[in-house]
Amino acid sequence: MAKYEVSWYENFGGPPKFRDEGEFDTADEALRCAHRIIDESLEGCNAPGRSARDLLLQYQCFGEVPSIFNHEGLECDPYEYVYRRIRELTGETDWAPP
Repeated sequence: MAKYEVSWYENFGGPPKFRDEGEFDTADEALRCAHRIIDESLEGCNAPGRSARDLLLQYQCFGEVPSIFNHEGLECDPYEYVYRRIRELTGETDWAPP
């Protein structure tokens, strides 16, 4: 039995419906999966010249937000990774989310 289940929901219209992404034996595998979901979503939301603030707004409106469910208390705040990736993608290293 897998210890970590990754699911995600889309930030677009209506109440969130979780979609299963997979089951993983280790926290590292589950985190890599969650990060991949965020990376792909941010790529879809990004455009040349988009500011960090605008990219965050696009992600909050249309992005896919992963969650990791487990029985061992792994805490995963997807927005910590989202904020870091937005800084990297936009080059706004001093940007702080609202």
